[in-house]
Amino acid sequence: MPTYFLIAAKMSAWAINRIDRFRRSFLWRGADPDRVRGDHCLVKWQVCTRPKKLGGLGIKDLEKFNRVLRLRWLWLLWDHNERP
Repeated sequence: MPTYFLIAAKMSAWAINRIDRFRRSFLWRGADPDRVRGDHCLVKWQVCTRPKKLGGLGIKDLEKFNRVLRLRWLWLLWDHNERP
């Protein structure tokens, strides 16, 4: 998903859950998202989304990433008033 969509609009919870379902299935079981269940996962998803420096895989948490991009957009609007 292009990140410029996430800058201006809040991503809905169902979309985040659906995308995370595909990402989990690819990581743990292959390309079929219907095959993912909690009993096959060796590592919590929260551990996978940690930065590599903290022992994770460095996979972005979409909810947090969306929030950060929207806050950055507000910061740029506040900091640079001369921008269109």
